[in-house]
Amino acid sequence: MRLLLNVVKKALPIANPDFEEAIQNVTTWYVEYDDTVYNHVLREIGQDAKNNIIVKMPDERNRGFWADSDFDLSVYASFNLTYISKIEFEKLWNSVELTK
Repeated sequence: MRLLLNVVKKALPIANPDFEEAIQNVTTWYVEYDDTVYNHVLREIGQDAKNNIIVKMPDERNRGFWADSDFDLSVYASFNLTYISKIEFEKLWNSVELTK
């Protein structure tokens, strides 16, 4: 069974190869959601317990944790949310360049 899982892992692409480990350490997510045209997550930022940005997706290699889901805004609204402005999101997005 373990061999089969290893073969499947190698055959199927990983959605976020640069951030698979880091995603487990995210304690706060910032999500840019388009509810006018696409009705899905456009970009996402993840911070660890020390407020360091450790995840920033999507990019050329990583599809995104939330962006890869089929959740609509009503699902996100059921979470414990704090809304931030587009300006605040852009400031966070531009505050760090994550390269792997």
